[in-house]
Amino acid sequence: MVRVVRAVLGAALALVASCGGAQDDGETTAREETATLDEATRLAMLLPSSADRCSVARPSLVADRRRPLILHASQGDVLAWSRDLRIVAYASSRRLDERGRAQSVTLLSLAGGQGERREELEAALPVRVRWEGEPCRADQCDLPRASMLDGRTLRIERGAPSEARAGGSPCVDLAIAWPSAVELDVSRQDCEEARAEGCVQRRILEPTDDGLRQRVEDALESERAAMRALESLRLVPGIEGGIDVDRRGATVVTLRAISWAELELLLEDERIERAAYRRRDEARRTRALDDVDVESLPLVRQQVQLREERLARLHGEGRRRAADELATLLSAATTRHLATRPADALDLARRLVRVQLDELDDPAGAAQTIDAALATGTAPRETWRGLRREARIASLVRALATPDEASALDDAASAMREDGLAPDDTTARAAARDLAALRAAGATHELAESAWTHARAVTRRAMPLRAMPSGAGAPIAALPATLAWLAELGGDPGPFSVFVVVRGTLAEGARAVTGDDAPVLRFEHLADRATLAGSGASIDALLRLGASIESALAPGPLTIDVVLTSISTPSVERTLRFEGELGIGRVRIARGDAWIARHDWPAVERYLADPLRAMGARLFPPPELVVRATSEEEAARLARIGDDPPQARCAAEGPEVRCIPRPDSDARGALSRIVRASLGSGLAPATSE
Repeated sequence: MVRVVRAVLGAALALVASCGGAQDDGETTAREETATLDEATRLAMLLPSSADRCSVARPSLVADRRRPLILHASQGDVLAWSRDLRIVAYASSRRLDERGRAQSVTLLSLAGGQGERREELEAALPVRVRWEGEPCRADQCDLPRASMLDGRTLRIERGAPSEARAGGSPCVDLAIAWPSAVELDVSRQDCEEARAEGCVQRRILEPTDDGLRQRVEDALESERAAMRALESLRLVPGIEGGIDVDRRGATVVTLRAISWAELELLLEDERIERAAYRRRDEARRTRALDDVDVESLPLVRQQVQLREERLARLHGEGRRRAADELATLLSAATTRHLATRPADALDLARRLVRVQLDELDDPAGAAQTIDAALATGTAPRETWRGLRREARIASLVRALATPDEASALDDAASAMREDGLAPDDTTARAAARDLAALRAAGATHELAESAWTHARAVTRRAMPLRAMPSGAGAPIAALPATLAWLAELGGDPGPFSVFVVVRGTLAEGARAVTGDDAPVLRFEHLADRATLAGSGASIDALLRLGASIESALAPGPLTIDVVLTSISTPSVERTLRFEGELGIGRVRIARGDAWIARHDWPAVERYLADPLRAMGARLFPPPELVVRATSEEEAARLARIGDDPPQARCAAEGPEVRCIPRPDSDARGALSRIVRASLGSGLAPATSE
């Protein structure tokens, strides 16, 4: 039932998107002296008897100008309607053998002696073939096999050779019965009843004076099945729209007519759609530089975008060549438009600066572009002065250990001082040296300059510190995460963006940039001691940041500043500071600000910092939580508090609490509950101090 409904609707949709036609008087076709009916029938008689589907077409009945319409409508092989070949008639059969392999035989009746000129025939065929009986190379042996049965009949066979005898194809009777049809098709169908056989669908497409008429006959297993199919079809919305449905015994017949005018409109819609695709493809084509008219800013922007996308995919010498081409295009467009149309050209100039600095290592060229942009008077001064500082730092990097180093340092320091980032020449030179070292180590200028500016402001801030009780301390790797967690548990609106500045003794071999996931930047000239600075937001990022800091420091005295800024409420910000001594992985806190001093640090270390360090930043599988309580009784109590079966199961194991999270969760909720229960009134917001 459903099969018949789909067949009718499929036929209707095919016609809506297609066309065909009778030959107009005076139009050139491939009609031969021999009657087309005889040619089509002759080919059908040569088809194998065993087939799942057979098709017959009469291209010579269709005018050349209407063949594209038939091709658009045809549900058969496009080869039948090729305009490169002069085809009188076409026939084909398709089947699956016992092993499920596809087999097909195609027969073409050719006009004008084409079969006698093999090279010309091969060039006109829209498919590649190899000739039967001739040796083939490895890349040709799987091609369809072609042979000439006589001077005008071409046979093309695909798949395993068919052993079925010729003759007996159901398309023979259909071709005889419908001598005016331009396309005929017979295909076996699955019957509604599993054990029934003989269900067949026949399609006939024939031209009329006004257009095309399609007839679909579904021969079912019984009249009852046909009646059910007919009733189902009549329930389909819109089935009356030009489709007639009837039943003749066990066969359901559907007729559909469509005019030539409608078909021409449909074909025109297709042409418009193809033209739109061509325009889209043209818009995605990277042109040669000589073909880009820099007078056209829309074209320039399009070509710049295409080249930037390509550049992002390249590496090595190919990337360098692509960057050179992109810079050439941007330079030409910027030179042409910056003076006369600065509002439109400034973005191109900015892109050019990025290519010159990031790809070509050409700070001198970048400086010229920046000066030209600033000279327009319309460039945002803060943005472009920032680019100027970056270009001068890049020039200093290139000049290090050369006679030009002093001059480059003067220029970089001058920019830092003029733009207000350094109050005096000494500070400006110190900043330039640090930023140059960080750029040489791979840090971005924006990250390095922002960290330097923030760290300098934090370290210059005066803060009263209180002496801490003996035993106060925590593992340094967990310290940033511990402070953020304490502030949020105390009532501050988290989560936080956390900026950490450490003044201490660097480990031997410490790099300018430590850590890939959570980079820590080293500043040699920011304060009286070497300074490390880094930031993070999530607990995982803060744990990675703490690990990077730990790896960059050697044991000795240190001062740590931590700036907590609420992400949800940026106006909520607090700077924390403490001084102490770094041992092997642990900071002994000697003095701290009021908020640091009010906490019971042995308890903080036991219930929060040590568990965080043990958990680390691993995401999968989620790490277990282990808390060392003061007694077995406390462990049992904390296990009950932390236990949350949907997230993590907690149990006491002697004086330890062990929480095992589900694979899709973690144990941090359990840790929060345990910390709240253990620290109690000792929790307080950092912003209240």
